[in-house]
Amino acid sequence: MFINNLSQQKRRLLLLCFPALSLSSVQAAEAPQKAFIVNPPQEIGNGNFTNSAEITQVDGPGSFVVGQDNTIKSKKGSSSAVGNQNEVDGKDANAFGDGNTAKGEQAQAFGDNNRVNGNQSSSFGVNNNLGDVNATISINSSNIFGSGNKVTASQVTAIGHENNVTKANTVAVGVKNTVSENDSLAIGANNNASGKASIAIGNNTLASNESAVSIGNGTKAIGANSAAIGRITKASGNNTFAAGHAADAFGENAISIGYGSLGAKDSVTIGKDANTTPSELKFQNGKSESVSSGQAVAIGAKSLAYEHSTTVGYDSTANGVGATALGHSARASGANSIAIGKEALVDWCANLGGTEDCGAIAIGNKAQVNHASKQSTVIGQGSKAINAVGGVAHGYDSQVYSLYGIALGSGSRSGTYNHTDVQFTTAIGGLSNASANLATAIGAHAKATHANSVALGASSQTGDAVDTDNATVGNLTYGGFAGNKSNGATVSVGAGENNTRQIQNVSAGRITKSSTDAINGSQLYATNAVLDNVAQSTKKILGGNSTVNANGTLSMTNIGDTGKDNVHDAIKFVKENDKNTQNTVTAGKNLDLKATDNANGTKNYHLSVADDLDVSSVTSNKYKVGDKTYINKDGINANDQKITNVTNGEISEISKDAINGSQLYQVKNDINKNVNAAKTEVKQGKNIKVTETKGKDGQSIYEVSTTDDLNVNSVTSNEYKVGNKTYINKDGINANNQKITNVTNGEISETSKDAINGSQLYQVKNDINKNVNAAKTEVKQGKNIKITETKGNNGQAIYEVATEDDLNVNSVTSNQYKVGDKTYISKDGINANSQKITNVKDGEISETSKDAINGSQIYQVKNELNKNIKAAKTEVKEGKNIKVTKTKGANGQSVYEVATANDLDVNSVTAGNTVLSKTGLNNGGNKITNVAAGEISNSSTDGVNGAQLHNVADSTAKALGGSTSVQNGRVVTNNLGNTGKNTVHEALLASREEVTAGKNIKVTSSKGANGQTIYNVATADDLSVNSITSSEYKVGNKTYINQDGINANNQKIKNVAQGVDDTDAVNVAQLKAANNNSIKMINKLDSKVHRVDRHLRAGIAGSAAIASTPQVRFNGKSMLAIGAATYRGESATAVKYSRASDNGHWTVSLSGSIDTRGNAIVGSGAGYEW
Repeated sequence: MFINNLSQQKRRLLLLCFPALSLSSVQAAEAPQKAFIVNPPQEIGNGNFTNSAEITQVDGPGSFVVGQDNTIKSKKGSSSAVGNQNEVDGKDANAFGDGNTAKGEQAQAFGDNNRVNGNQSSSFGVNNNLGDVNATISINSSNIFGSGNKVTASQVTAIGHENNVTKANTVAVGVKNTVSENDSLAIGANNNASGKASIAIGNNTLASNESAVSIGNGTKAIGANSAAIGRITKASGNNTFAAGHAADAFGENAISIGYGSLGAKDSVTIGKDANTTPSELKFQNGKSESVSSGQAVAIGAKSLAYEHSTTVGYDSTANGVGATALGHSARASGANSIAIGKEALVDWCANLGGTEDCGAIAIGNKAQVNHASKQSTVIGQGSKAINAVGGVAHGYDSQVYSLYGIALGSGSRSGTYNHTDVQFTTAIGGLSNASANLATAIGAHAKATHANSVALGASSQTGDAVDTDNATVGNLTYGGFAGNKSNGATVSVGAGENNTRQIQNVSAGRITKSSTDAINGSQLYATNAVLDNVAQSTKKILGGNSTVNANGTLSMTNIGDTGKDNVHDAIKFVKENDKNTQNTVTAGKNLDLKATDNANGTKNYHLSVADDLDVSSVTSNKYKVGDKTYINKDGINANDQKITNVTNGEISEISKDAINGSQLYQVKNDINKNVNAAKTEVKQGKNIKVTETKGKDGQSIYEVSTTDDLNVNSVTSNEYKVGNKTYINKDGINANNQKITNVTNGEISETSKDAINGSQLYQVKNDINKNVNAAKTEVKQGKNIKITETKGNNGQAIYEVATEDDLNVNSVTSNQYKVGDKTYISKDGINANSQKITNVKDGEISETSKDAINGSQIYQVKNELNKNIKAAKTEVKEGKNIKVTKTKGANGQSVYEVATANDLDVNSVTAGNTVLSKTGLNNGGNKITNVAAGEISNSSTDGVNGAQLHNVADSTAKALGGSTSVQNGRVVTNNLGNTGKNTVHEALLASREEVTAGKNIKVTSSKGANGQTIYNVATADDLSVNSITSSEYKVGNKTYINQDGINANNQKIKNVAQGVDDTDAVNVAQLKAANNNSIKMINKLDSKVHRVDRHLRAGIAGSAAIASTPQVRFNGKSMLAIGAATYRGESATAVKYSRASDNGHWTVSLSGSIDTRGNAIVGSGAGYEW
């Protein structure tokens, strides 16, 4: 059968691999088998091998072989063997390459020395083994890509080098990976997935149990359903998770995360060297016991957690069963104990194993519960419970020492240290102290130092109890008191005569013979009232100015100024005189008067303060509008209302006026304008580099230096050195046996003074050699001729030609030849005597010619010499930094004077110890003198000299004014603005605004720490009222305060203090500070957000690029695809390789992207589909 009987796909493949084949080189095999052999000896092979085809059935479309010593043993279908020494045994099986074996239906072997024994299986690469080719039972649907791989199971994908796969439904990608259980995956190098459904990814990882996952370098997932991620990470127990370098989750159901973390059974361990493992514990008595761990949580570096315990924080430890330790170096050693805070401690309770229910709690930095204080609770930094079972200490440095004692408040003490007989003490309040048995101290600094006593109130102190049976008042003695025998306890609400308190709101006590109740003031008043009834009733009868004296007697004189001593006469006298008297009552300023008539004809007058007051001054503790206080002794409270219509305050050195919004806006603009105008900026000019930094006061500090590469008009110096060698001085350039490199081509002209580089000189040399050799005139001595050759100034040959002293000619032998009296030929030669020699025939011009040469011949020679000499002429042109001057030499030759240009452009210049290079100017500690004044302008790049700098300093000193002067090149300021300060910053601090006293205002001032004036504003002394409560407040006809808030009526509000609380008004200084801080924070945040946003956008583009990359769609196919994406100005490019197994169950992919921010994303994946 001919080649055109093959399928189109195989025919294209055959002719593509072996283009030398043609229809004539394809011969039919034995007729009915539909197989053919291609083996043209003249083109393929060396004739030592023969191909064979064994076809047992003839119903297939045909098989073919190409190459040498190939064998096809197909039962049916169309198979192929292309290459050398391939063996194919299976329907539609193929082998391409050398030494391959493809055994099984649709088996494929591509490469060299591959062994495939499996249906729908394939191998691509070198030295791969897929199944045992000698076995009778083959594997199915497996694929190999790479070299040295070995697969002995069905539905396997192996990609890489020397991978070994022995179980079905598995994937191995990388180098020397081993997969020995079903449904497993190994990716990387030297990984081992030996557990069912296990995953090993990375380098030298192990997943040895069912559903184990090991990812990283040297990681091991040994337990069932375990996962280990990191370097030399280990998940030993079942159902465990370990992540981090050297992390180990060895107990069942453990989680261990962090460097060196260890996780025991049912525990969670997070942090560097965190530990929930069993260990030997040492106690205060030196005894050691082993505590088992499990079901614990440890989070934090060096944290330790034991059975059923929780620890969070660096170096924290929960030693007791069910204990909790939270914080740096926190220790919870007792069972069910809690320690929260840095170095918080709950020590071991009674039994040293930590299993007895300790129940103690310590919360706070260095809070402590000792071993003899179980069931105690301490809260607060430095709080302690010492030998205090069931004790409570709450507050900074609070301490409880007694059984069931309570210490609440900073520095409070309950009990006495090392006095176990003191119990049930209570101390409540800062620095309170209850030191006696059953004592109670309540209040700051309260002290209860007597048993069963109570000190109530700040600084109260208990005292000794005194038994009292009777009391004497005046001449009366009272006795038979109930409760006259005490138990030695007292209740104190003060201390001494100067620290006493009223006991108010006392309920009425029982007034009986046996009562020991406290009696309140109303009861005492009632008893006294009964005694006073007689005197008071008599007084009422007498009327007038009758008086009940202190001793209980009544006295009365001149009743009602009538001169009468009894009530009757006095009333009579008044009545008689009232008939002749008319009383008039009028309302004064700011008062309202209302009069009413009584039934007996008298009048009642009701006086009240007018609603609208017109007063010169008001003195009051507070001012209200409605129920809101707007002004009191603490200042003005705007009650969350605007203060409007504030008139412009005076802005002066002594002003204390309030400033309104428009003035603040103007000040802001003026400050910005003046600061910008006053700011000294230093800009980079030519050859100058300016670096700006910020000083501690925010001022700009400019560091001015020359640029690395100078570009100057000229450099004048006696000499220029590099290192210790002088290269340029007054004598010229000395290259010091070094090359002068990178010389640009100099101009070659009559006037050029440029330096010539090597390439130009080489060209000139070649041109001179060429033209001079062509134009060179050689003069040789002939008969009777003497030639003397010398060298000219330019190295040219000068030939002196003369006749020999003795001529030897055929026709003439004479010393001279004359015409008339003129000698034309003599021993000296021919003298034409100023006459032409005409009609001279062209002489022969040759090496041997001795003919005379006429004018035309000379003219021709002249032209050729001019032409050749011009061509051979050496010209020197000016290059960079070189000046060439051309003059004529004595022989008419061009003499070039080469010098450096007036304006140099070089990388570096060294003169003495002065170095000028691209890195800057090192002047060697010398002055730079004779510097011309540079232009000083916004666009100037000129250097400036000392005089200009002095002018700047002088103008700065004048602008600062006062005693500012220029000394030794520095601006020296003293006592700026008469503030006593020597810097602008300090002077500004000392020259803050002043506040002057206005109406009803008194102002006093003092000096602050920075020299600023501190103003104390108070109401004037002549303002005198208790309080003002009104719906509105006016000055003149303008309302300033009402229920809607404060309306300043375009007036100033002065001396506004700094606000503290959320609803306080703020002053200008606070507003400025807040504005400046906001601007700084916004600028910083904007920079960080912008940088994060760019990376985020680039990351999104990278992810989108990977997501946009297509993946293989058909079984048994591979795809290498690229993708790209852009997102909000950032972009990324992605590459993805994907491969689907022949049976379609497994798909693997490897992808990566790189974005415009330089970030890379790498990912891989594998999936099993059913």
